[in-house]
Amino acid sequence: MRSAYALILPRVAAVLLSGVIYSGVANSEEVNLEEANSEETNSKMASPQVTSPEVASSQEPKPRAALTENLWLPGSYRDLMPKLRASAEKLQATERCDKVLQGKLHASTRDEQNAVFFLVCRDSSRKTFPVLVDANAQEFEFPLTPEPEPEPEPEPRDLEAERQAYIQRSWASCESMFSHETRFMPKMQLLSEGQVEPLEEDGSLLFVIDFDAENLQGQPLQYRAHCSVADEEAQPVLQIQPRQKALQVQSR
Repeated sequence: MRSAYALILPRVAAVLLSGVIYSGVANSEEVNLEEANSEETNSKMASPQVTSPEVASSQEPKPRAALTENLWLPGSYRDLMPKLRASAEKLQATERCDKVLQGKLHASTRDEQNAVFFLVCRDSSRKTFPVLVDANAQEFEFPLTPEPEPEPEPEPRDLEAERQAYIQRSWASCESMFSHETRFMPKMQLLSEGQVEPLEEDGSLLFVIDFDAENLQGQPLQYRAHCSVADEEAQPVLQIQPRQKALQVQSR
C-alpha cells in the first residue's frame, strides 16, 4: 500500500507543478500583450492625424448652388435647352463661377449647328461677368468684355441758327452801350427802328446807327454810331461821330 502511494505522489506533484508553470507563462504572455496594446494605443494617440490635400479636397467639395431657372431660348431653338442647361451646370462647377444668373442664345447664332450661348455668372465677390459658350463643343470663352456701346453721332450743327444767335447777342450789347452813351442828348431820335442789320467780315460784325439830336442851343445835329464786334468772345466797341465826318471817313 505504501509502495503504491509512493509511486502516485511524485506523479501528482509533477502534474501540479506543470500546471502552475503553464499558468504563470500564460499570465505573463497576457500581461505582455496588454502592455503592447497599450503602447500601440498611446502611440496612435500621440501622433497627429494627417490628411493629404487630395483627400481633404475630396472630403470638402465645392458647394453646389441651385441652378438658375432663368434659362431661355426662342421657340425654334428649344431642342438646345438640354445643352444650355448642361453648359450652365459646367460653368457653375468651375472655381471662378459661384452661380450662373442667366443663360440665353447669343445674337450671333444663325443655326443650331453653330449655336452660341450667352451666360452671365457671379463670382464669390458678387461681381458678374459674361461668358460665351459653344453650344455643341461646350467650350467657354471668358472673360468676355462687354462690347462698348457706340458713341452717339453728333447732331449736325445749324450754322445759320448759330450765326443769328451771335448777331442777336452782339446787337443787344451794342444797343445797351448806345443807349447809355446817348442818354443825355436832347431830342435824340433814331433814323431806323428795331435791330440794325450788321456788316459782316471774317466773323466780325459792324452795326451802323444813324440818329439826330440837338445841342443846348436847339440846333439840329446829325450823328452816326459804329458798334463793332470782333468775334463771339470780344466785347463791343462803340464810336460816335458827326454823320458828315463819318461819311467822309467812310468814303476815303
